[in-house]
Parts: sequence; C-alpha cells; structure tokens
Amino acid sequence: MRSVLLTRLPLIVFVAMYAFTGYLGAMLLLFGSERFAALYIYFSGVMMPAITYEDLFQVIWLLHVPPVMMWLGYEIALRLKRVYSVTANLELHNFKSLHRIVIALFVTSVAVATGSIIRTGSYERIAAWANYAEFVEARYVLFQTLHFFEFVNIYTLLPMFGTLLILLMIHLQQRWTTLLTTSLFVIIPIIITNIYIFQKKPLIAAILILLSSLFIYWFAGHQPRARITKKTTGTILFSLLIVYLIYIFLILYPVLGAQTQVYQPPDQEEMTQNENIDGTSYRTFGTFNDLFKSRTHSLTLYALMAPISRTSAQMIVYPVIFPDDHNYYPIDVGQDILGFGQMPDDNVVVWNTLYPNFPSGNMAAPFHVVLYSQGGLWVSMIGALVIGFFISVCWQIVLQRKVMSPLYSVAGSLILLFTIFISIDAVRNSVTVSYGLIWPAIVLKGLFFLNYVMKQRNPT
Repeated sequence: MRSVLLTRLPLIVFVAMYAFTGYLGAMLLLFGSERFAALYIYFSGVMMPAITYEDLFQVIWLLHVPPVMMWLGYEIALRLKRVYSVTANLELHNFKSLHRIVIALFVTSVAVATGSIIRTGSYERIAAWANYAEFVEARYVLFQTLHFFEFVNIYTLLPMFGTLLILLMIHLQQRWTTLLTTSLFVIIPIIITNIYIFQKKPLIAAILILLSSLFIYWFAGHQPRARITKKTTGTILFSLLIVYLIYIFLILYPVLGAQTQVYQPPDQEEMTQNENIDGTSYRTFGTFNDLFKSRTHSLTLYALMAPISRTSAQMIVYPVIFPDDHNYYPIDVGQDILGFGQMPDDNVVVWNTLYPNFPSGNMAAPFHVVLYSQGGLWVSMIGALVIGFFISVCWQIVLQRKVMSPLYSVAGSLILLFTIFISIDAVRNSVTVSYGLIWPAIVLKGLFFLNYVMKQRNPT
C-alpha cells in the first residue's frame, strides 16, 4: 500500500488540489443551491453568464475526462519505466563541499531579497496587511517596481536554498542544536521576505517545498530512513492542517478591519443581461438579499468559500466562451518565446467575461481547462495525457534512488509543487513565469553537476 501511494503521490496531490480549489466549487455552482451561487457571486464579484444545456455537457466533460486522461498517461509511463530507467547508485559524496556552496547561495539569496524589499520600499507598507484596499495597492506598487528575477529569487530560489541547507545539515548528521539554529536562520528570512511582497502563494509554496522535501528524504527511495506509521500519518495530516490554517489566516487578516468589506456583488439588473431568453438555459445566476446574519457570519463563510472558489467560475465559462464567443487559439508551445507567434490571452478574455466592468485583468485556470481554449476537448485530453506521462517519468527517476539524497529530495518537491501549480494554472505559467519552476530546476541542475564533479575528484 505504501508503495502504491508513494508511486502515485504527484497524482494524488494534483487530484486533491484540483478538487479542493476548483472542481468542488464548480459542481456546486452547477448543481448546488442558488444560495451557494449567490454567496460565490457576492464574494467574488463575478458576472456569471447563463449556462445552456450544450454548455453543461462541455463543462462536465472538461471537468472529468482530461484528469482521467492525465492519470492514464501517468500509468502508461509506469508500465514503461524500464525504457527510461536510470542508474540509482548511492550518493558517494559526503556533501561537505556542496554544503558550503549552498550556505553561500542562501546568504546571497537573502541579501538580494532584502535589497529588493528596501529598494521597493515595501518595508514602509507592512501595515497594508491589515486593510484589504491598502493590501491590493501595496501589491500593485510592488509588481510595478520589482524586477522579474527578483520575484524568481523570493518565490522559489530562496526557499529551495533554505530547504537544501536544512537537508544537508540532517544528511551530515549535525547536532540537534546546530540543526535547530540553522532551521531558524533559514525559516525566519523566508517568512519575512514573503510577508513584505504581500502575497500568500509564495509563502505557502515555500512551506510546501520544505515539508515535501523532508517527507521525500525520510520516506522515499528503495531504502527509506523511516517507515510510515500511524503516528507518522497523523503528523503529516497535522502539518497539512497547519498549512491550511495559515492560508485561511492570510485570507482573513486583510479583511478583518472594521472598515473593510469583502467583494460586493454586481447589480441584479446587470447580472440578468446575460441570461438566455429563448428558454434553452440550464441555469442563470442571481443574488439573494440578507445573505448574512452578522459580520462574523460573513467572514466565516468568506474563509470557507475562498479556497474552493479559486478557479471554479473559470472552469465553467471556458466552454461558454470558446469557440462561440472567441475562436480557439493555436496550440501554445511557447512560440513567442522563440521569436514567432503570439502568447494566448485567454486569461484576459475570461476575466473580461466575468468582470466586464473592470477590464484588462487576468484569471488562472487548471492546465487542462486552459488547453481547451487551444482547440477544444481533444486538445485538452491529449495534453493531459502527455503531462501525466511527463510527471510520471520525472517522479520515477526521483524514486529510483537507493538512498534518497538532499538534491533528489528537493527535486521531488519541485515535481509535487508543479502538480499543485497546474491544478490551478496553465503549464506555461507553472514553468516560465516568475514563480515558474524552470528557474529553480535550472539552478538545481547546476548543483547536481557541481556535486558530480566534486564526487569524481573525491569519490570517498
């Protein structure tokens, strides 16, 4: 049982995140009570178009079949693992030299992050966390002043270097007092820098990199250092609960102020303009009066609904928009990065549909939903099959270690983080943007090369 779960852990992570952040909310919007839809509209401020029966069929297919195809691609790769099997030798190098390099990289990363915060003046706006309007303004100012690779450093490089440093300390069997001091030295700068960029996602991602790397280091490989017991399972679930509570706190804190209100719904008159009046609508969306008994009641519902409403509306409206209201895009393989073609702007088109009074924003959606805008259901299904195969290959390469090393542990954590990202965002964004995983992957590959060179020079 342990082997089955560990072998398919990326799939399990994807399905859990996909279900929790979008699928559940989408199904409730489609089949739940009108009160739920009214609450969703109140908190998000969206203008949901009417859903026809033809749209409903497309949405249901899109929500279910591509994830199944992703699972199928993963299983196919498992059956072919002998084809791409790699040598799983023990890591013979003692990592002492690499340890010193990682210390230098982490200190440099902290220094660069500190310089970024000082340069942008973020440290002067820390009080914005207590007021939603000021919080949004502080984020906007930061986005206008922080450079691309400054984001990369704070988003992924800093937590990766910190996690690797802690794992190397454990691997080199340092004293517990030294390990505790190092962990505080690592964790505190990561928390502080993420607070000063006024975002929840990078802080949660940093915590997940650390926790998943530790899990892989102790429990993965052919010779795991520890067995998964009931106590271990309880500890893992408790850790995930803490992460969830941190996320809820970060959601609630900016709206706790007495003068702060969460999103307001559009006028009922505006909302009904999109209703299909020929009688073919499956569902239209309206509002309710007197949704809340008190402010505490409204904040509680806001905290409960925020996680499940991240991508729900987008998952529904993609089949409504494409191809009837907007033509399909060409399949995006990053042509514009190579100097030809144009990046799809489906995220802007979907935003303008859901927020017609506030144009030019953008919205994320699960990777297979985004693929739908590039050719329909077949593109989404085939793309999901390929992505599932790719993730499986990468994960099996990590698991083939006889004894898991710090480097492969962090590599595994990036794979798990990738599955989380694509459950709420496009593959392109999950790879190439400032929080994309290609940047830490490139740096980690460089550390693999350095470790290999040092191991060749000193194999004992």
